[in-house]
Amino acid sequence: LIRRSIGPFAEAWGYSFDVGAQYRVGRVLLGANLQDVSGMYQSWSVDPDAFDGAMGDVNPDTGAPYTFEETFGQELPQGGTFVVPPVARLGAGYAMPFGTSSLTLGLDVDVAFDGQQAYAFDVAGASLHPRVGAEFDYKGVLAFRAGVGRITPTPSDGVSFTPVLGAGINLKQVSLDYGFGDFAGITSDLGMTHRISARLTLEPPSARRARD
Repeated sequence: LIRRSIGPFAEAWGYSFDVGAQYRVGRVLLGANLQDVSGMYQSWSVDPDAFDGAMGDVNPDTGAPYTFEETFGQELPQGGTFVVPPVARLGAGYAMPFGTSSLTLGLDVDVAFDGQQAYAFDVAGASLHPRVGAEFDYKGVLAFRAGVGRITPTPSDGVSFTPVLGAGINLKQVSLDYGFGDFAGITSDLGMTHRISARLTLEPPSARRARD
């Protein structure tokens, strides 16, 4: 359930749900996630009276507060319902053990069905957004990751991509992780970001179910 607002002028409510599954066959890891299965429905409502005088400036020609049209040079948008199409995320990985450490190779692809991605690999009207990477896990304590994302064809360079880097540390009940890359995904253009996360496990290790 999502609520979005633009000051006091407009707001929208949206709803949807995701489904996903993971499967492991020996050293091969498979995963699928379908986001916004039913499509993300967003219903916008606009209050034109809330904008008048909200900017605090007065038009010297009229002596009245600037209207939306005078401020932005366009008509005030109307409310309505918009649908965000679903996105399928498919992934596969291959784990290779090295004693007490391991190396995992990964390949993901996002399949968008909006048909409006200008720079993407296109198959039958679906936009494909691949990513590749690898993670080295040292004795379950340290992890180092590297890869490339947002791999897109461009008219000038042929193919462009965005680097992705990360590292993590796991100390029994406390885990810290750092990542650098284009985490916004195909639905946004927020650019490169830093992501730092921490996890505290309250359950003592002795109470955990034994792993295979």
